[in-house]
Amino acid sequence: MSLRIRWLKQLIPNVGLFQGINGNTWQIATKHKYQVDNPTTDYTISPGNVSLCMNHWRVWQHAMLCGNPHTLVLEDDFDLKHGMLPALYSFINNLPADYDLAFCGHLNNKTPKKEVSLGISKLEGGHHIYGTHAYLVSNKALQMLIDTCDIAWAPIDILLNFKAIPKLNTYLSTTSIIDQESQRNNSEKVWTKKELKLHYEKYFGMKMVEQEKVKKEANEHPKEKHENTI
Repeated sequence: MSLRIRWLKQLIPNVGLFQGINGNTWQIATKHKYQVDNPTTDYTISPGNVSLCMNHWRVWQHAMLCGNPHTLVLEDDFDLKHGMLPALYSFINNLPADYDLAFCGHLNNKTPKKEVSLGISKLEGGHHIYGTHAYLVSNKALQMLIDTCDIAWAPIDILLNFKAIPKLNTYLSTTSIIDQESQRNNSEKVWTKKELKLHYEKYFGMKMVEQEKVKKEANEHPKEKHENTI
């Protein structure tokens, strides 16, 4: 389990983890051509982008089975930062009742949008949003996402922009609440485990539970074993 996910589980103990498919490891390919920017080429998206489409699609199906009124989806490279949770809860609690899709994390704060309440804007028709590392989806919109995004011909955010978002009431935080780790300070630098640990301890004022220490104590003081017969 990554350090980022371990931090999240301490902040939100009941968070659920969904194991995605690694497209580069599985070498998943698509035959569907990407024809948005230059339709004359035979370009197809990478295995990583194919698997990302598949993973979001599978999460939506899982959410349908769970039946919760709302589902918060976080990719594994979201960036925890100071003040995230209060801002996130405020965003969720103040969303308009008609929302279908709501991005609490995105990569384009300059996207034309209409602010409907403090910190919440509605995506204006015809405009696009980029980044799927943090968004909320209502139960009533899940079937639309599943039906319109079932062919992996473009990266997932572009797929949403062309196929699903025009049919949904889409909102976003006026300023991105949850960032993407690779976009921190407009840098593609990936932080080391040590740097992430220091970053999170600084902002959250809490120490990580050392897993090795927990395992050691468990081995030194094992629980009693009870044999059951049926």
